[in-house]
Amino acid sequence: MTTDQHEERIGAGLPPRISYADLNAKQKEIYNFQKVAALLADHGFNCIKLSDDWQGADFLAYHKDWEHTLRVQLKTSLTIASKYAEKGLHIAFHIHGVWHVIDHDALVDLCAEHATYLDTAAWKVDGLYTTTHPNPALRAALKPYALSADASASSAASSARPADAGSVDSGPTTKGKRFEVHAGTEPIGPLTQKHAVLAVVQLLVEAGVSCETIQEVLNPGPFRCIRGTVDPRDLWPAMAAAYELGSHEEKLWFLDEPVYQSGNTWVLRNNVWGKATAQKLGMLCDLAEGSHSANCDSRGRTTADLRGAITANPDSG
Repeated sequence: MTTDQHEERIGAGLPPRISYADLNAKQKEIYNFQKVAALLADHGFNCIKLSDDWQGADFLAYHKDWEHTLRVQLKTSLTIASKYAEKGLHIAFHIHGVWHVIDHDALVDLCAEHATYLDTAAWKVDGLYTTTHPNPALRAALKPYALSADASASSAASSARPADAGSVDSGPTTKGKRFEVHAGTEPIGPLTQKHAVLAVVQLLVEAGVSCETIQEVLNPGPFRCIRGTVDPRDLWPAMAAAYELGSHEEKLWFLDEPVYQSGNTWVLRNNVWGKATAQKLGMLCDLAEGSHSANCDSRGRTTADLRGAITANPDSG
């Protein structure tokens, strides 16, 4: 046995904990499946990963007492899609680090009752809506479908909703301030700089601000468009081809949290938010109606106030 073979054995000690951000798209999908499967095991399910997206499912979930097998589509954020309607599919997704599993059509009904997603152009035109920040009423309605109330026990696939202790992708906290984003009555965060920018961009899109307008603020480099509605799992090949990007750049983008608008897919870069973050957040907040602020509090955190964003109707031109 060679030295390398010996070192790869568990008997020689566990390898170090991984960083979710360093995984490629396929590795992230496998990682998330393992996290969800472990949580479903506590509810009596045995899960089997599928390799061919059989009948729209990423994995099957067999319950010890049920005759029916669940077919589950795995997502990194709350997602509804017309292509999943009336197919008996379930959706697994996380909200702020807590995984949920629910029948897709039941999720659509809850979105219709507690949110305005079905009134957006993304849903009416593209038949697709995704969000990482559902409103408090919808989150409350989804509580019966939460697999764990403990965010530290769920996936780090939230890519460090950084307030979640125990996240393997939380990263060092000394590189920048933490941010809170206010949308309505409940703050989101504290977030790292890059996740604060992502949250504000997502809220602006929900408010009706065009991605082209947002791109003017951020500059074209950090916020890029891929023509068509592209599934996150197919996003990197499409993006790499469109912009001639190398494989080493894959981890530099929020590929698992794209923004969909007017039949196109937009992706935000995740590693360019440094000293200018507060200024960029202020400029983004200016796109929403209502006042905004980006001032550090006594603890050194910055608050990006976006109270007007969700109810605003800004000119998308």
